[in-house]
Amino acid sequence: MIWKKISDIKSDSLQLGDILSCKATYPYEDRVEMMLFDNLDKNRGMGLICTTGIKSGKIAVVLPIESTFNGKNVSVEWLIQNWNHWIFLDSDINEVFVSKGYSLTNLVLD
Repeated sequence: MIWKKISDIKSDSLQLGDILSCKATYPYEDRVEMMLFDNLDKNRGMGLICTTGIKSGKIAVVLPIESTFNGKNVSVEWLIQNWNHWIFLDSDINEVFVSKGYSLTNLVLD
């Protein structure tokens, strides 16, 4: 997987399936990955679901409609400005990394 700091993303928005990796605190592990998902509520924005650790499979947050970019996707600028309010209070936005989804080539099979 290729990771970029969120502040280095050249696109205006993130899309379904993009992965965000950040430092975290209890009740999460030291680091957590979350995937953007469509919550199917047209009155809200996308959501983030945990894909690693003890909270895997649990919804971390459903974002407000203000987070959307052009009626879909998630605005990178909005995420940067609202990270500590909506996602993690004590997490540094400068330590958030983004990847364009998971790849099957990353899987190790027994």
